[in-house]
Amino acid sequence: MSREGSRFRIEVSGVIDETWARWLGVASIVHSTNDEGERVSLLFGCTPDEPGLRGIMARLWDLNLEVLSIVKLPREGGRRHEEGN
Repeated sequence: MSREGSRFRIEVSGVIDETWARWLGVASIVHSTNDEGERVSLLFGCTPDEPGLRGIMARLWDLNLEVLSIVKLPREGGRRHEEGN
C-alpha cells in the first residue's frame, strides 16, 4: 500500500446517520437504495493501511451492521460516487 493510503467505499444495510461519519472514521456517509430496493448507507473514506480499515470494520461490527460490500476506489478522478439513487 502506498504512503497516501487507499480510498474505499463500504456499503452497509440500513441507514446510518451522517453525523456518525467522524466516529466511524470515514469522510462521508451517503444514503441510497440497492438493486433489491433496500435502503443502504455508503461510507466513503481513506485509510493509510489495512489496520485502519480493520478499525472501521470493528466499529461496524460493534454496531451489528451488515456489511454488503467493500470496494477499493481508484486514486485519480476525485470522488466517484453517486449522491443517492
